[in-house]
Amino acid sequence: MRTKLIVLWTVLGFALLINISTELTRGQTATQSLVCSSEPAPYLEPEQLISLAYAGRLSQQGIPAGETLLDEYEAGNITPVRIVEAAVAACILSNAQTLTTSSSYLNQLNSQLQSLTTLNN
Repeated sequence: MRTKLIVLWTVLGFALLINISTELTRGQTATQSLVCSSEPAPYLEPEQLISLAYAGRLSQQGIPAGETLLDEYEAGNITPVRIVEAAVAACILSNAQTLTTSSSYLNQLNSQLQSLTTLNN
């Protein structure tokens, strides 16, 4: 079941990433400076953000990828707020809409993580 889940999320994540990956990776280095070298997205659908996290795009900001992300979420070590903060720090997502305090957005992220965790078990 875990292998099927990994394949499914890899395919879905790739499909979502293909639309935004060119803009997000252009000019980024292994260590992000305090100033973004490219314009962060003003908004990402919760599914897109979770796919990016699952695919490892936030690993340099301390968010683990794949099954480890789900394990850490279940353990309470990774929260939707941390994922949004990591995406802002990685210059993937703008903080202009203050999504870290949007209960609606955070609940949607939480639902995505719960769904993945359920599929993973």
